[in-house]
Formats: sequence, C-alpha cells, structure tokens
Amino acid sequence: MTFFTFTWPRALFLSSVHTSYFPAREASALKIPGFGIVDTNTWSQAVSLPIPGNDESVFCSIFYNDIIANYILIRKFSLVLMWFLN
Repeated sequence: MTFFTFTWPRALFLSSVHTSYFPAREASALKIPGFGIVDTNTWSQAVSLPIPGNDESVFCSIFYNDIIANYILIRKFSLVLMWFLN
C-alpha cells in the first residue's frame, strides 16, 4: 500500500530571485518553470517568467505573495467544488 507518491512541482514561485538564485538555478536544471520578482540588480534569466518589481520592499513582497496565495487557494477551492458538484 502506497501512502505517498512523489511528483515534481509544476512551478516554483520566488519572492526574491536575487536572494534565491540557487533554487532558481536548480529548478531550471530540473526543467521546472519558475517565476518570481526580479529587480534591476537581479539576473532575470534565472526564471522562466520574471515579474518586474522591488524585491527589497517588505510591502511589495507581501503584496506579491498575497496575490499568488489567493490565486492558489481560489484555484484549489474551485477544483474541490467542481469535484463535489459532479
């Protein structure tokens, strides 16, 4: 009986590509698409989808993380609701 099956993540979100350079590099080596906040002092080729923004500002980091978290929660809730209604 299998309790846990390993699957690769579908995407990687980095709130600061500048401080998370090595995870971004590992994700690109494993062919996992990554997206994250990229400032002018950051190498934007480390992620598949760079989002221009200020990654040093606490307000901006909270703002972007809140948007991503809300999207994930809404998406998961809609999938559960679709499964429940069918």
